[in-house]
Amino acid sequence: MFLLKKLYFYLFILVSFSSLINAWFFNDFGNEHTDVFSALNRFKDLEALDSEPIPDTSLPLSEKNEPNKEEVAADLLSTLLNGGLGLPHGLSFLKQVTRQPWWKGPEVCVSKVEQIVNNSQSDVAEKSPFIFLGNAAFSTCRNTLNKYICTNKIYSREETKTTEVIYQCCSGARKNHDTGYCEHVDIKPLDETAKNLGSGEFAKAMDSYIKKSVLETPNMTVFIPSDNAVNMYLQNLPTSYANERVIHAPAGNNSQDDSAENEITSTGDKTEKKPALSGNAITSERALNHFVPGIYNIHDLENEEILKTIDGLTIRINMYHGERKPLITANCALVKSANHPIENGGMLHVTDAILPQITKSIKDILKENSEFKMFNQFAADADLLGKLGEPGNYTVFAVTDAAFNKLSEDMRSKLQKGKSCITTLMKAHIIPRTLCGGAFGKLTVMTRSLSGNWLTIEKTINNTLQVGRDSETTTTDIVASNGVIHVVDHPIVPKSAQPVTSLMANKNHTMWLNLMKKAGFAETADEAMNRTIFVPSEEAIEKAKLDELDDDKLKEVLSLHISDKSVCSCQMKNNLMIPSLVPDEELRVTTYETSGALFVGLDPKIMVQCASIIERDEKACDTMVHEIDKVLTPATDTIIGKIYNDPSLSKLKQLLMNTSLHDELKNGSLGPITLLAPTENAFANLTEEEWKSLEDKNVADELLRRHIVSDVVCCDGVGMSTWPFSEEVNTANGFSMNVRRKSRNSVIFGETTTESCDHLTKDGLIHYVDKVMMPRPISLKGSAVKYIDSNGAEVVLLGL
Repeated sequence: MFLLKKLYFYLFILVSFSSLINAWFFNDFGNEHTDVFSALNRFKDLEALDSEPIPDTSLPLSEKNEPNKEEVAADLLSTLLNGGLGLPHGLSFLKQVTRQPWWKGPEVCVSKVEQIVNNSQSDVAEKSPFIFLGNAAFSTCRNTLNKYICTNKIYSREETKTTEVIYQCCSGARKNHDTGYCEHVDIKPLDETAKNLGSGEFAKAMDSYIKKSVLETPNMTVFIPSDNAVNMYLQNLPTSYANERVIHAPAGNNSQDDSAENEITSTGDKTEKKPALSGNAITSERALNHFVPGIYNIHDLENEEILKTIDGLTIRINMYHGERKPLITANCALVKSANHPIENGGMLHVTDAILPQITKSIKDILKENSEFKMFNQFAADADLLGKLGEPGNYTVFAVTDAAFNKLSEDMRSKLQKGKSCITTLMKAHIIPRTLCGGAFGKLTVMTRSLSGNWLTIEKTINNTLQVGRDSETTTTDIVASNGVIHVVDHPIVPKSAQPVTSLMANKNHTMWLNLMKKAGFAETADEAMNRTIFVPSEEAIEKAKLDELDDDKLKEVLSLHISDKSVCSCQMKNNLMIPSLVPDEELRVTTYETSGALFVGLDPKIMVQCASIIERDEKACDTMVHEIDKVLTPATDTIIGKIYNDPSLSKLKQLLMNTSLHDELKNGSLGPITLLAPTENAFANLTEEEWKSLEDKNVADELLRRHIVSDVVCCDGVGMSTWPFSEEVNTANGFSMNVRRKSRNSVIFGETTTESCDHLTKDGLIHYVDKVMMPRPISLKGSAVKYIDSNGAEVVLLGL
């Protein structure tokens, strides 16, 4: 009874504590504690989450009487640390005196936005573990470079309420990243601020190009080119790509890495004054292209973010690593100085170029220029031209017809005939991200193209871009709605884009190339897609005397070395079967760990049909080429068929008959295996007593299983190993067997040595060995197999 009362007491304590925690956590504790989430419950009348923050909430914190969640949480923590909720006052020393966070400092404004979504039945089922005892509330806060954002969510069975509270510097203040706090700045009109920042020429011309009502529109972000940028534009008025091309001002004494600097003070441009931007130098529409409704701090933007200008066009923001600071571009114009507040709550960013007016896609620009006829045709053949007209982020290194003519006539002809080469070649000219030329400094950039190849890009002393080994830009930063175009003076031809026949010639596979031409395989090889070719070495071809074969036999041999499935070495696993062009003939892959590979980091040895791959993964067009050390031969029979059809294995066949192993070999239930087949001479060396013991089918079955390795082990896959790197294989009767190489042409398996290796079969392979591995009488303490023979005698097999 005492134990029962005690149990009830602990149960009461547990339930009470659970209710307390649940009410505290799920905002259901009582009025005296709901202040922790009071900020969440007072936002019922605010606009949706994706709307602009309402103006009357954008007040400095010092003017607000309403407590917020963070302040209440801090007060609760202070109470706890000073003896609150039952803690002794002696623990008050735990309270830390910390520096006030910037978002609680001066010149900080807060905006709040709420979104309410009605829950469906599936939402309720998904969230039910959290709301089974009432409302569930969750809160997360994050600190960005210029904002402190707290997101609060309250779940109930009926709805999900999301509230976002944003702390940021008030209008007229900027965050000083040295002190970490918001500081008041002297705000001036757009034209005066621009003049102080060295952008007076464009600001002066805006009165002619832009209506006064636009200039006075509140909460506007303006990208304004520097005087240097205006002068450079006037000196190099574009005759082609007039609206799309970016003309950058020279870097001068300032490093490009100052592009994202957020200085409180600013200095004017000290460059020599040149003719002002006036007349018909630009259109009013292009001038409007520099104005974006809304306030955008450059540090709050993301890479590839799209801003909508006041006239409905787009400005693409890109961010890159610099030597010391990030490099930021707007429509590929480099942002040199950022985040300058102007009157009417606006923001001004200074760029090194007049922003292009984006109305066309990459496809549109290429199609409108006659110098890209071949490039357009090749892109269409590769099914890529349509992609370049779709939304996305692309960098295209466009090749003119004159540049394509720099290729040899044979190469051009092969490219025009072989669709696979065209696809690989054209993908090498396209990068699936926007890379603006103005963002390249001293750093070398390596990126992957659509073809998967690495492409190296670096800026030259002439301010052009060196792309790969042979290509250099003649025009950069032609900006489109879905990326940017750079014109290069030479096609980018990676090794993987060259035709198969060119790869054969360059890799000194001339004998194999001649055989392909003789058999009529060369032209089809250049046009084929997704193939794998195993090319024997010149020495192997000469040894096999393939040049003496007639045309039909030669075609059959070549077909065995080719697969219509592209397989790289990284995909080659042990016992992988690769289909060849010969009907019903597959190539077996076997892999072997090199002795000590674990300690020296060597890749496993890979073999195909017991031929070693000596050069891997040479890619040509869509074809993978591997060099091997032997000419491949087909597997024409199974192991059981080989035993039946080879007269030199008659004794083995005799021993195998009527054993259970016979049926397993016949139905292939053992899987891919290696048979160590004793020769007739090996059986001739058995004594009369040993032969007599083998008359028992159980003994014969167990003996033969000692000669079966439960995997495919090619002789050349066995290395020269010594302790502690000795190799072992498992036999079909469950024992381990040491394996080591004896000489170049022979391998020792346990007690027997190979006389002839690697006779391929469809279910494995056969090695002819010089000895029958009979069990030897050893100590009874070892492993033993005991059974009763047909005469009732007890037989013990030891050492199996």
